[in-house]
Amino acid sequence: MSTKSGKRVNVRVGKQIAIGTYAFPLTPVEKKRYGSMTHRWTCLLRSPTNENMTHYVKKVQFDLDPSFLNPRRVLTSMPYEVTEVGWGEFYIGVKIYFVDESLEPVQLQHLLVLNPSDNTGSNATTATNETFDEIIFNEPAAWFYKHLMCSTTDCLPPHKYQEHFWDYSMRDKETTCRYICCQSYFQNETYRLLAEASELSRQIQYLQEKANVIKNPTILTKTNPNSTFWGSKPTVIGTKNACSTPTTTPQDAPTKRDAVDSNSPESSILSSYDPKLASLSPSATVVSSTPSMAAEEKLQLDDKELGDSADGT
Repeated sequence: MSTKSGKRVNVRVGKQIAIGTYAFPLTPVEKKRYGSMTHRWTCLLRSPTNENMTHYVKKVQFDLDPSFLNPRRVLTSMPYEVTEVGWGEFYIGVKIYFVDESLEPVQLQHLLVLNPSDNTGSNATTATNETFDEIIFNEPAAWFYKHLMCSTTDCLPPHKYQEHFWDYSMRDKETTCRYICCQSYFQNETYRLLAEASELSRQIQYLQEKANVIKNPTILTKTNPNSTFWGSKPTVIGTKNACSTPTTTPQDAPTKRDAVDSNSPESSILSSYDPKLASLSPSATVVSSTPSMAAEEKLQLDDKELGDSADGT
């Protein structure tokens, strides 16, 4: 249209909309009339604040199930609603066309619900299902912006199904409370799992260190200051056959003679040791491991000395 300029306003305007279906069981008289049908339902596009949407909406198209007569319904004035009777649930397509034809239509889907949910109360007979959404207009044309502002101040009287409309302010609070509760629950679960993982890691480290000690029992080195085994006394195995000699001797270490058992063969060797025999062979550093051989050698030397003295006399 020539009167509409292309000048745009650098603002964003949001318009809230609600699409709802309201299903009611048929009365006995209606059941006789409609046969197998069970419910009468209405699909409605409205403003949650009861704005007059004709200022910015040109027409609304409802796409019903193909089983209905004339399944595509187009409405150019408020109320934007379709009423039918049926027995099954299905998705209804809702397509919104705007007064500014340069804007693309908005396509939405809404589920028709015929039976009330369990949380609506045992005596509830009306099945209500609503979808809340918001349409954002970015930098609208100046003339279209005026239409959007006019709809804000032009309010309509309450709808006949007003009592069945959902209170979105209360639902927002309930959603926020549920979100906070879920967040607190997941946070506590996270802390619990972290503590459990830390305990399992500690047990794994303990078992690994214990396995290392079992594999190598003669040496226990300090590999980790936080090790469970750090500070325990090392266990020395096989000292009887040890060949290395320590460079330093502790004060409480036993002497060589005390370290030898009195009932062992080494004890008898040390008891038969004679310094005179050691002087006969200064280079000898190892005491014979057979006590009878050392005694026999001593007897032979004594017999020789006695024989020499007898010859001299």
